[in-house]
Amino acid sequence: MECMKHPMRFAFFLAAPIEAVNYFVFPYPLGVGIPDNASWLQKFIGIQWLVIHWPGLQALNWLEPNGYGGLGNFAVVLSGYFDTFVLIVALMVAMQSFRRLYP
Repeated sequence: MECMKHPMRFAFFLAAPIEAVNYFVFPYPLGVGIPDNASWLQKFIGIQWLVIHWPGLQALNWLEPNGYGGLGNFAVVLSGYFDTFVLIVALMVAMQSFRRLYP
């Protein structure tokens, strides 16, 4: 497979659409939270959103009080993109290792 020869490049380009879907289609309701009667899928999406965007949320927490609120959303998206990129690379490396162990 051609994408396995250059996993970093493949992950770099694959992370952008994944993060766009994650940010715009499945946004975490930060202001209102998740209701108690939400489905397990909504709760799972909320938890993964918080974990993946944690560095950006911390940056947002620092940027807004210091007058840089406009950069907060950029920090959230950038941290989500970077974490998604790292997860894709880790998954590809694990799959390659698994293929070597069990040919």
